Amino acid sequence: MHYSQRQKEFKKCSKIFNKHDLARNFKQLIKNHVMKKDTQRGRSQDRSKVAGGQDYEVQYEKDKMGVGGKEVKQAIKSAGNSRKKVEKKLKK
Repeated sequence: MHYSQRQKEFKKCSKIFNKHDLARNFKQLIKNHVMKKDTQRGRSQDRSKVAGGQDYEVQYEKDKMGVGGKEVKQAIKSAGNSRKKVEKKLKK
């Protein structure tokens, strides 16, 4: 988040909370209301899924399991996009 965006978010927070609360709990307010948006990128559950429409993900599974791209896409369609389920299906 850029500095100007943080300033806008801070102004929104300052309208919600009075000045005394802002001075006393500034770090907590920033952490909860402004900085929280930065943590949504790269969550672990996203890494546990295979995106069949992304060529690099299909290529990775293809190389890892030693199968063709069509087999990987078929496994994703039948087993769902869970990486564990796809790999289990490809091992059979």
